[in-house]
Amino acid sequence: MIVQCEKCKTKFRVSDDLIPEKGRNVKCSKCDNIFTVFNHTESPESGETSSQLEENEKVLNSVDEGNANLNIHEEEIEKIAKKYYSRASKTEQTKLETSSNFLSFFVLVMLIIAIFIASVYFFDKTENKIPPFKFSNLKAQYYKNNKYKNILAVKGFIVNYRDSQYSHIKLKAVIFDKNRKKLAESISYAGNLFNKDKILNITPEYLKKFTLNNILLKNRQRLPFMIFFFNLPKSACCFQVIIEDYEKITK
Repeated sequence: MIVQCEKCKTKFRVSDDLIPEKGRNVKCSKCDNIFTVFNHTESPESGETSSQLEENEKVLNSVDEGNANLNIHEEEIEKIAKKYYSRASKTEQTKLETSSNFLSFFVLVMLIIAIFIASVYFFDKTENKIPPFKFSNLKAQYYKNNKYKNILAVKGFIVNYRDSQYSHIKLKAVIFDKNRKKLAESISYAGNLFNKDKILNITPEYLKKFTLNNILLKNRQRLPFMIFFFNLPKSACCFQVIIEDYEKITK
């Protein structure tokens, strides 16, 4: 039977026994084109002259005699097919990896934006809760009292170093022993002062009832404070003052 390459149009003579009825993949020895050949005899085109047919026949005979007419190597064809399949798979994999990298970058950018927005919101909500004060002249002093054996007063000044004004400045003092074990704590408000005569008769009940808490601390000014402890153990050795709460005055 005569077979013609679909690409370069070269004709070859192939034995019918080599081509099954279902067809077979073959490779052109001239242009390496791979195509399918089915088992049926092709007749020369009606438009060809007898001289052309004769010349083609000589070409076919020459090629046929050299055993180079048509290469039927299915293993080679399978290798070529795998090569093209592997190349396509690699391309698809590259596209997939590129898409995955873009998605990761997008998620990272969105996460950074979310953190930034949350930070701004958190700072805005907590700005007024950052203590705007400093302490000065802190000290602790014992006083005599008619009802209690001894009274300890933790006192000093609280300084406003911001431009805003504040009130209801609530302070807490904590007493520790030498091992930093907490022995007692007490609450008071900045701006309350007591002279020695008042301290002589002062009681915890009196402090809770009459201590003022709405004294204004203006910008760049300071307020005194006194925090009292009654009947502390002898192991008391040190103290700490903490800002518990305050209110910012808005105009």
